Amino acid sequence: RRSQLVDSDYIFPGPSGEERSKGSLDKMLPQIFTRLNIRKEKYKEIIDRKTKRGTVKQGVWKTHSIPVPEDEYIPPFGLHSFRHHVTAHLYLYEGYTIGQLQKLLRHKKPTTTETYLRSIVDLDAPVGLEPMENFETSKPKTADNNIHAFKG
Repeated sequence: RRSQLVDSDYIFPGPSGEERSKGSLDKMLPQIFTRLNIRKEKYKEIIDRKTKRGTVKQGVWKTHSIPVPEDEYIPPFGLHSFRHHVTAHLYLYEGYTIGQLQKLLRHKKPTTTETYLRSIVDLDAPVGLEPMENFETSKPKTADNNIHAFKG
């Protein structure tokens, strides 16, 4: 909703579309999580209103805040978590190497980049491959003429 108010390239633009400071975003995140994790319900309550001619029943709309269900709750996180998440995404799905990520993140040591990845990714698991339980039965079926044409 914020990005629709101002034409800007930033996710959380300032009032005139400029980049917000990290400090202002850190102050904004707790408010965002509070709004996401609390649902407001409106209900109509019938009250007795006293008038000059007597008591009149009147409907009044009120709001009641309730926490969202546990499966919809979003635990609060900081801006630095986006850095970890994007790093893991680039490593797992875009094929970036640790060296490329190290340059992108401006880390002096590759071990720092590995620490970033270890917080989300199991670095010992093969990337881009699905484990095969039985290699012999999972070989791709190819026609013999394709193999002969390739060899020959």
